[in-house]
This record gives sequence, C-alpha cells and structure tokens, in this order.
Amino acid sequence: MRKVFFLMLFSLVLITIFNLSFKKTDQFRYKTIKVENGWMYEIYKEDKLIIKQNIIPVISDNKPFYSKEDASVIAELMIQKLKKHQIPSISLEEIKSKKIKIKE
Repeated sequence: MRKVFFLMLFSLVLITIFNLSFKKTDQFRYKTIKVENGWMYEIYKEDKLIIKQNIIPVISDNKPFYSKEDASVIAELMIQKLKKHQIPSISLEEIKSKKIKIKE
C-alpha cells in the first residue's frame, strides 16, 4: 500500500513539473517602423517575427500607413485576433471603422 502511495505521489510530481516546464505563452509584441513614404509594422511572438506589414492591407494601391498611430492601431487589432486564434487578416470595413488614413 505504501508503494502505491509513493508511486502516485511521484507521478503527480512528475506531471506537475512537466506542465510547468512546458507552459504555453502567447507573448505578442509589435513595433512600428518609419519607411520612406509612411509607416509599417512588424509583429513578433516570443521574439520571432511572424508578420511584416509594409503596406495597408486590402487597398488597391501599395501604400504604407500614413502615421505611426495608424500602423499601431492595425497591429494591435492583428494581435487581438492572434490571441483569439483567429485568422490574422484585415477587412476593408475594419480599415474604415478604425479611420485609417490613406495617402493619395
């Protein structure tokens, strides 16, 4: 009986150590970067670059973001989607609803 108790206790300790050592983290961060005609952003997960967005998505012209703030707003929206395990894409409606400026 004593052997069974110690075996169960040992198993419980091993399982706890395993769970702690492989703890899942969702550490996302972004940085905005000044480019020639505007701004872009990059998104990192645990220091690994996962998205590099140098133009405003879903518009027909290949233009960078007008301001650092615009790039930040969309980067934050993308991170929200990533944290919810959604597809990291942006629609034209989202661009409009966030009042993202588009240079002419």
